[in-house]
Amino acid sequence: MASYDIVAGWKNFSVSGQSRVIDVATYAELERWASDPEYNQQELCLTALKKKRVASANSPAAEVAELRGPFDPRTEVSADAKHIADKIVMHLWILFVALPVVLGILFAILTAK
Repeated sequence: MASYDIVAGWKNFSVSGQSRVIDVATYAELERWASDPEYNQQELCLTALKKKRVASANSPAAEVAELRGPFDPRTEVSADAKHIADKIVMHLWILFVALPVVLGILFAILTAK
């Protein structure tokens, strides 16, 4: 089995260059590198992935989302509110459009002789 490095020329990088490559990697890249036993830097990717997960779990945005819950009242509208709004619009349409049209036709029929 062939083993290979994350980036070509990995051994020529300085320690800070190597850590920068790991730091700027996305979750998907880190997961792919950490799960592939052929990569020489599999352990580095595993530790970096764990650090990123811990950092994202402790971030202020994660805490706010956890406190807010799954429903964001600023951007989401519940299904109940949509249903109630649909019913209100339907009844207003009946009251202000359909009823006057029916009453107008009925009035025209009854007054025409």
